[in-house]
Amino acid sequence: MKVSDQMFMTIIIATFLVFGAGMYMVGSSGHSSSSQNPAATSYNLTLVITHKNYYNSTITAQPSYYVLEGNKLVSSANIYVPSYATIHLTIIDYDNGNATVPSQYLSALGTQNNSIFVVNQTNAHSTGTNTSLGSFTHQISSASIAHTFTVFNKNNQEILNVPSPYDSTVYATFTTQGAGYFTWQCEADCGSGAGGWGGAMSTPGWMTGSFIVQ
Repeated sequence: MKVSDQMFMTIIIATFLVFGAGMYMVGSSGHSSSSQNPAATSYNLTLVITHKNYYNSTITAQPSYYVLEGNKLVSSANIYVPSYATIHLTIIDYDNGNATVPSQYLSALGTQNNSIFVVNQTNAHSTGTNTSLGSFTHQISSASIAHTFTVFNKNNQEILNVPSPYDSTVYATFTTQGAGYFTWQCEADCGSGAGGWGGAMSTPGWMTGSFIVQ
């Protein structure tokens, strides 16, 4: 992946979009279903992707997901969301280069209508992002994608996939069912090694971790 010499850490103020009812369900069963009633609880989850984070003396720099809590970036090793809730997910991607992704992960899965709302060319120095500049899409091009946020159930079945283009902000909405323990993984080969699946890709809190519905 291409990286710049400067890593921006300024967090933009994200405008959350409410897409409505009838979302994909993520819950203890690990299967999808259509909700007849909107979830009673609404929860905002904001993830921030930064690049050129120091990993170790051998691998040096790697990209990483963080969870934005208040005005702090915290580890994404364990991401918690409430059960029976509508989750408004925002991914702020500061990475500035693409990565290779298997074609199935270029498409949104598990969000309302299997779509996402993308604001491209997000400026890390700006606030109050104008969402009128964005658009809904079902798929990101292979030339633009930098990362994915992909959730798997205990049977290693993909139940949620949100592709993220570089230099972008992505909004998605889905709902959860009962409590459950899942795994999240970036499916772009953005780590170290010949195949790009070392380093951050296999380290909880970097490009993988647990997604816990409680």
